Amino acid sequence: MQKRLCKRRIRLTTAGISVGLVGLVILFVTVSAPKALGANTVLDTEGFESPLNTLGTIVGQPAELNNGASTQNWLTFGGGSGTAVVQNSIFAPGGGSQALRVDRAANSDDRWAVFPLTGVPGAGTPFVYVEWDMYVPTQNIPSGFGPAIGVEGYDDSGSIALLGSLLIDVATQDILYQATGTGFLVETGTSFSYDQWHRYRILFDFGSAVYSVFFDGNPLVENIGFVDGASFTSLTDADIAALAGAGDPTSQALTGTAYIDNFSIGQIPEPTGTVFVLAAFFGGVWWRRRRVW
Repeated sequence: MQKRLCKRRIRLTTAGISVGLVGLVILFVTVSAPKALGANTVLDTEGFESPLNTLGTIVGQPAELNNGASTQNWLTFGGGSGTAVVQNSIFAPGGGSQALRVDRAANSDDRWAVFPLTGVPGAGTPFVYVEWDMYVPTQNIPSGFGPAIGVEGYDDSGSIALLGSLLIDVATQDILYQATGTGFLVETGTSFSYDQWHRYRILFDFGSAVYSVFFDGNPLVENIGFVDGASFTSLTDADIAALAGAGDPTSQALTGTAYIDNFSIGQIPEPTGTVFVLAAFFGGVWWRRRRVW
């Protein structure tokens, strides 16, 4: 099966502003402590630690589902030259000694996912989050964009539909998301630092068909309409992706590395009470990616 293919990246001359509510979710609390709102864990990698995972490719290894009630194995889609390998040299602080090393190979867009997830979101839990820690070592990339490494959320229950994404550009250090309708990559206006662990989160609101993106506990852009439209109602997979940063030959040929740890997916019940209105500014790099099976 083949995933989305990159097409183009366009630099805009104007910036935009995204302001609004993410349903009735209390984002300030949700961003820092989703379990405090009664979150239910859909998928947990347990930090890619032993005994759940052993050193080597993640493909064919398990992740825990539904608070540990069962397991399901990781699959891979795409060009086939990229790799996602459990290793024990670089890992997030705070416990554990393993993490996932993701390498994008030249001219090969690859994704890794536990697929399919079923029943997400469940009844009364319209908010679904995907979160992970990521470390990008310093890399000398003199020209081109990318690689783009991060996570994409899909609803593949019928047609293949991209809901939203949160990616980093290894070369430029930009943090990116994908725009509603076009799927173009857009800069959030925030950059990550090399050689440091950072926390990333995507929050999908299936009640309003929007998603929001967060970095180190701070909202970057909120209330982004689902990329492929408002009619999609499930999260069937959240893919770890290693993609070209643009469609030009230089960007297509770029290689790059990132380390991912503590990857998990959870559901949050619809809250009642106080709602925080959060605003974020974003600006200018857009590029379209699509995928096909």
